Amino acid sequence: MHAQLAVPARAVAAARFPSGAERGRRPSRSHRAASRAVGAGGGAAPPLRLGARARRSRRDARRGAGAAVRVDVRALRPRRAPLGGAHRGPIPVTTLLVLIPALAAIFASPSLSRHAARRLGVATGLGVLLLAVSISIVWHLAGAVPASDVLDPGRWIGAAPLFAVDELNSLLLPFTAAIFAFVLLVQPNTLAIETTLRRLLLAESVTLATFLSSGPVVLAFLWCLSAVGGWLELRLQGAPGRGAARVFALYLASSCVLLLLGAVLLGSDSASTRGAATALIALALMVRKGIAPLHSWMPELFAHAPLPASVLFNAPQIGAWIAVRLVAPHAPLWILEVISLTSLATAVYGAGLALVQVDARRMFAWLFLSQSALVLVGLESQASIARAGGLSIWISSGLALAGFGMTIAALEARRGPLSLRQFAGGYERKPLLAACFLLLGLASVGFPGTLGFVGQEALVHGVVSDFPHLGFAILIASMLNGIAVLRTYFVLFCGREEPGRLPQRLRPREQLAFVTLAALLVLVGMFPGPFVRSRSRAGESMRLARAASADRATMPSMRSVLAHGAPRQHRATGDDQTPAPPRK
Repeated sequence: MHAQLAVPARAVAAARFPSGAERGRRPSRSHRAASRAVGAGGGAAPPLRLGARARRSRRDARRGAGAAVRVDVRALRPRRAPLGGAHRGPIPVTTLLVLIPALAAIFASPSLSRHAARRLGVATGLGVLLLAVSISIVWHLAGAVPASDVLDPGRWIGAAPLFAVDELNSLLLPFTAAIFAFVLLVQPNTLAIETTLRRLLLAESVTLATFLSSGPVVLAFLWCLSAVGGWLELRLQGAPGRGAARVFALYLASSCVLLLLGAVLLGSDSASTRGAATALIALALMVRKGIAPLHSWMPELFAHAPLPASVLFNAPQIGAWIAVRLVAPHAPLWILEVISLTSLATAVYGAGLALVQVDARRMFAWLFLSQSALVLVGLESQASIARAGGLSIWISSGLALAGFGMTIAALEARRGPLSLRQFAGGYERKPLLAACFLLLGLASVGFPGTLGFVGQEALVHGVVSDFPHLGFAILIASMLNGIAVLRTYFVLFCGREEPGRLPQRLRPREQLAFVTLAALLVLVGMFPGPFVRSRSRAGESMRLARAASADRATMPSMRSVLAHGAPRQHRATGDDQTPAPPRK
């Protein structure tokens, strides 16, 4: 102890931590004395090491300490839980997102005046949109972990929450609310808004509840409710819509049965039963997405139902949500490949038929069929960039196609049924409508400078990695869709002067809605970084969900091993025992 006190503190520090100039020199007498004194004090410090070996040792120690600090910091950060993870951090407004349009539907009586019905619909749509955007922002700021509502109905019965916000639906909620608010704002006055408002608000409630749910049985039930709403829109059109209603009921009823059976069987412990369940769900998905040859109902719906109702039934793409939640995590690889290949063929097939249509509504139906099939190609791909592209096209094409369809509805309200057999002219009387028609149509097919271009490029790169000889089909489908949009624009707005001198400009509410939507698609397309990163994280959560499903698939065999016990090795007893060799 006296020897330790006799050594100056500066010498001890210099012995332990030599300066840069002293690291390569021979230690001085004071350094050696300090080292011996510290070593004599009980071996608390290691002996002094010099030269290259000492420098490597200190460098490795610093790296190890830095790695430990980084691990501790990462542990403190909120982790992005994988799809289907635990629900944390209650958001007390998630259930209100579903309840507000449902409660507004109670007051949407057919006895309301048209002006009052529009005000109620617009106020409800904008309120739900504001709430959805707020939920998305708060969820990201709170750590981006799956979160449920303290008022969730599932908590009342002691079960898992029915509605939750995660990486996948954090943008789909404002996306869906924006489509409904936009359609309710620009819906033409020629339609009986007071009679359709209640059904539209109920459809919004069901769609938002679908995007907030992840349970197979709950999703199947909401799927059936949505299909009933589409059938009612056709059935209420009278004699012209009865044939289309029968076709619609034939396809969508079969998809409901298939999805219900698949949802019930998906909870089985048998691997073969789960495989059959995913096959049934995949068939139901292909019917709802209109994948050939299960597509005949979609052109009939667009041709005979009110165009706003047709847009709201298809633009959110509930079928894509079923693909994300139930098919992509659980289906065998061969089912995903079949869906991708048939969707790729449907995209080219729909684009070719859109190019030769003589009716604007049917052209829009085939254009929508082609673009929605491309979404499914990306979602069922095994490449991460293709999944991000499919998720991006889901939102970009949904917004653009909703706007494009409503420009057709606005033009129908001013001109009547739209034929593509001869040039109609009329650009001089409605220039803003013509410009929005062209911009939104090109944005839906991924025109450069718009939001759809980013997703289209990512999808092409990813699909080429999965199917090297078929990736060019996406380029062919996009090219044909772009030609179809340009052809429709030239026929409807160019070629001759439209008879009549009175202008047919858009109303102020229509101008606000169309210009805002077009500006949003262009602005986010010019600065797509945050949007693409969000969709990339969502694609990664899909990959993690599939990995977790594969791990769960091996659990029954592990449980059987634990139940029956592992094979026991023969243990010698009595005289057969041999003494253990002595330790050296």
